[in-house]
Amino acid sequence: MRGSRPLPEPSATTLPAIKRSEVDGVPLLWSDAPGQPVLALHFRVGRADERACEAGLTHLVEHLAMGTIGQPRYEHNAWVDTTRTVFYANGSLVDVASFGRAISSALASLPTNRLEHERSILKREAAGQSPGISDSHLNFRFGLTGFGLSGQPEFGLGAVAAERVGAWARERFGRGNVMAFMTGAPPSDLRLELNDGAAFPNPRPVPEPTVPLPSHITTPTGGVALGFLLERKIGAGTFLALYHRMLRQRLRLERGLIYDVLADYQPLDATWAAALVGGECDPAHAQEVADIALDELTRLMNGEVDQAELDAETDDFRQSIEDPTQVAGLLDSMVRDELAGMPFRGAEERYAEQRATTAEHIAEHAAQARRSLILLADVEQHTDDIVAYPMSSTDAVAGREVKPLLSVLGFGPKVRLTIGPEGVSLRAKDGSLATVRYEDCVVLERPKDDELVLWGRDLSRVYVPGAFWRGGDQILAEIEAAVPPEIVVRDTFSHDYIED
Repeated sequence: MRGSRPLPEPSATTLPAIKRSEVDGVPLLWSDAPGQPVLALHFRVGRADERACEAGLTHLVEHLAMGTIGQPRYEHNAWVDTTRTVFYANGSLVDVASFGRAISSALASLPTNRLEHERSILKREAAGQSPGISDSHLNFRFGLTGFGLSGQPEFGLGAVAAERVGAWARERFGRGNVMAFMTGAPPSDLRLELNDGAAFPNPRPVPEPTVPLPSHITTPTGGVALGFLLERKIGAGTFLALYHRMLRQRLRLERGLIYDVLADYQPLDATWAAALVGGECDPAHAQEVADIALDELTRLMNGEVDQAELDAETDDFRQSIEDPTQVAGLLDSMVRDELAGMPFRGAEERYAEQRATTAEHIAEHAAQARRSLILLADVEQHTDDIVAYPMSSTDAVAGREVKPLLSVLGFGPKVRLTIGPEGVSLRAKDGSLATVRYEDCVVLERPKDDELVLWGRDLSRVYVPGAFWRGGDQILAEIEAAVPPEIVVRDTFSHDYIED
């Protein structure tokens, strides 16, 4: 641990000067930096803005626009996350100006004639993918809506029509919903001629109401992860950095229980961020890893942080913010924050906030993390206040009970399906219950004409193969007629259910 020492005050010449400009009505932040210039366009639209039945809509727009770029020799890329779609180029001034013109032109008049081509590419890209641990944390916390769509199937890839894709581009990819940054001054020939359009604030992070907090989910991965919410105020980033260092010291360096510790921080809106720490370990060590992680969190809640640790974090922050090669990362966070509705904070304000962080701030964030905790680990023992996450439904719908077709011969597992005016419930042979009410159904998946899967907002799923149940054809028709036609997706996503 580094000792406490006087912290140097950065001078006006060492902190990057952030300048504001505008190109064709698009606000742009820029600052000088070494190397070839970077241009990034951030649109305030991502997975959290989509409906589950149209998931992948934003990804299609991004691919269609990038498909017009061809194969330039400069570095370029694009991606969609929970709240943003980013188009990025790193090359000469001529290169980035060409990229900006081409992308804005494509978004202003989206080439939907390539839609089937891009659909097939994205479906191949999605095949075999599964949610990462940070995605799973968001799924369990928010359900199959908003931020909970992160890492979940892109149900809309094969379903949304060209007209809908084009309308989404016109609505969400206009100049009112974008901000850009550059390293270096923008060239005079940079054009960003987008359609007019409104600004869209970040979706509100509304947790699934059935989720008790703090809670524990038994996962068979052999790893341990702690997911939580943080308020985006002074000390949040420092708390996460300190917690990460403490866990790495105890779990990796002292005990050798884990190879490395992941720390993930995802801003949700101007007020809240989702965070996660954890990593893979031998299943036999999961209990000890979880116990140590909870103990270290308690230490931070109790204010067990000395000034030397805070000074070390501040020193690291100062070196990072003064590093001219890190300017693009600083600009990226500034644009992200401004699009989320946060007031502008320059390099000076950010460093001043870091210097003002105290052990009391850290304790406050640790307490918030503990209150909002979701522990993902294959462990049985935990503190009394951490309750089991509900992995099955608590009640069934009222309605008629349907038996398996072969039950008249004494065959078939003892499962029962209940169909009612409110929804569908399935009691499995192990006694677990899955209920999806029609009002909470976000996708009705039709892999084939003789089977369907109802996906509930709370992650519940009910698989109904028509051939298994008495009156199967009638049951499938009744269920499909009870949901809005726009949420019916004729594609296969529930490979785990169907293949079992």
